[in-house]
Amino acid sequence: MKAGIVIALIAALPPTLAAVLGYLASIRSIRRSVGATPGMPLSRALERLDAKVDRLIEGQAVVRERLARLEGIATSENKERSA
Repeated sequence: MKAGIVIALIAALPPTLAAVLGYLASIRSIRRSVGATPGMPLSRALERLDAKVDRLIEGQAVVRERLARLEGIATSENKERSA
């Protein structure tokens, strides 16, 4: 019976260790993406996150403008060819 318990513990160790390391890595990744340090007030962390979201929105607007311009050029070229 003791051998069975030891075998079960050995078999359970790698997935448990992987889960714990994955959890720690995800916490670290979230802190990096937000840019928060452990002693940072929540309001400052939220301000940084808000600034990052604003930059993403601005980047999305630029991509939309480029896409609209390219679609306009493609549409005008198609109209010229068909005329």
